Parts: sequence; C-alpha cells; structure tokens
Amino acid sequence: MSGQNSDNPVTPELSRLVLLSQLDQAPQRITANVAERAALAERFGLVRLDALSASCDYHRAGDTVQASGWLRADIVQSCVITLEDFPSHIDQPFSLRFAAEVLDAGEDEMADMGDDADYDLMPLENGRFDIGEAVAQTLALMLDPYPRSPEADAALLQKGILREGEEKESPFAALGELKKKG
Repeated sequence: MSGQNSDNPVTPELSRLVLLSQLDQAPQRITANVAERAALAERFGLVRLDALSASCDYHRAGDTVQASGWLRADIVQSCVITLEDFPSHIDQPFSLRFAAEVLDAGEDEMADMGDDADYDLMPLENGRFDIGEAVAQTLALMLDPYPRSPEADAALLQKGILREGEEKESPFAALGELKKKG
C-alpha cells in the first residue's frame, strides 16, 4: 500500500481490511468518520472533506479480487485563481483489481498483466487487502489538481487575463469529461 514499507509501517487514515478467507459476495459500504475525513483532508490538501462513502462489490477469481463500486464525496477546496474556498461533489464509479503479483511486478510486468486495463491495480498481501486505503487513493485520483471555483472566470475577466467569450479550463478537464463518458 502506498506510503508503507517494512521499516516504517504507516496505518492508513481510512483502513478497512478485507480477508480473502472471509470475503463475502455481498456489497460492502465504507463510510469515513469525522477523524478519518479530517486526516484525509490534510493528506490530500483539501480545506475539508465533509463526506466520503463508497459501495463496493467483489468478484474473486483464485487469489485475485476485482472490486467495482461507486465513490461519493463532498469536499471543499481552494480555488487556484481566486484562492477562495468552494464546495464540490464527487459521484463516480471505480474499478480495482487486488492481486499478489502487484507487489512483485516491475513496471514492464504491470503493463503485460492482460485484459485488466479497466482496473486500477492494488496489492493483495498475506491473503488480505485494504479497501479503505484503496478508496482513499481512488478519491485522490478523482480530485481536480487545479480546482477552480465558479467565480474563477469572472475574476480572470476582471483582471484582463481572459477576454469575453473565452473559456479557460484546467489541463485535466478534457480527461475528466472522457472519464465520465467511459
């Protein structure tokens, strides 16, 4: 898991361990409590993380688990243009694959792992995986790295940086739209 090594183990802010031996086919619901949300907000540079929940379905094939679900979060970020805080809502699907070979595979081997391109690969270690940390990392990937408030364009117009009718989007806006469609 991210940020962990054998010399200095770190407990993730949102840890929810799942044991392969006790894996249930029933959907799992994960809801972050106040302390977990505060720690994650600090980790990801958010002003606040007001809500974080995920639902997850598991499909096991031997020692590999595919997890598909939905992540919802209410966040407050600072606008990179106006520096004012503004709320955002995230409501997106995710797909993960937990496998032991992720721990030992190099980058080239990871690229050759077959038809699992639709899944983010996560480690399965000692017959268990941490779906909570996986949800936290998935949230991090869903965050806009250049958050802009609804007032950002007006501020740019007022300062003469943007002209009327010209829209300025974050570098990842097009990728975000493609992800929503896919």
